[in-house]
Amino acid sequence: MEKKIRKYRNNLITSGMAVVLFTVWDVIKLAAGCLTNSTYREYYQNTIHYDNKLLLYIEIIVIILFIGIFAAIQAVVGFSAIRIGKGARQRNGYFVLCVIMILLTIGSLYLSVTDQTGMSFDIVLAGCIMDFTLLLALIDLFVSSIMVRKLEKKLSREGA
Repeated sequence: MEKKIRKYRNNLITSGMAVVLFTVWDVIKLAAGCLTNSTYREYYQNTIHYDNKLLLYIEIIVIILFIGIFAAIQAVVGFSAIRIGKGARQRNGYFVLCVIMILLTIGSLYLSVTDQTGMSFDIVLAGCIMDFTLLLALIDLFVSSIMVRKLEKKLSREGA
């Protein structure tokens, strides 16, 4: 049983590192999506000509905050998984954030497939592959966390 616990802890460390690395990818993808999407670009170019530039700056700040919050949640999930893989105690908030990240990744994957405004097939395919890989890492992370918790409880009952 201890061998299985070590296996799942190693999975947590590996998947946690993958999630942290995918954080960088997601920040680049979200920022590039906002900057290169023709709908957004036309909107911002038209807005610049108006006198009310404050609204434009507020929108840009909100987008940056959204990307920052998304990246922070993803990084917390990844670093928490690494910490748990190294033997730290699991917290319930970690599971909630992990489920939120799984749902957001499914949504991102769905939008990547359905909303292809002005993007080439290569870019869409690369984004889908990256999102799907992140989804697999998050699912592995979630399952490994549950298994570590379950096996440690079982081991503590047998030892007590």
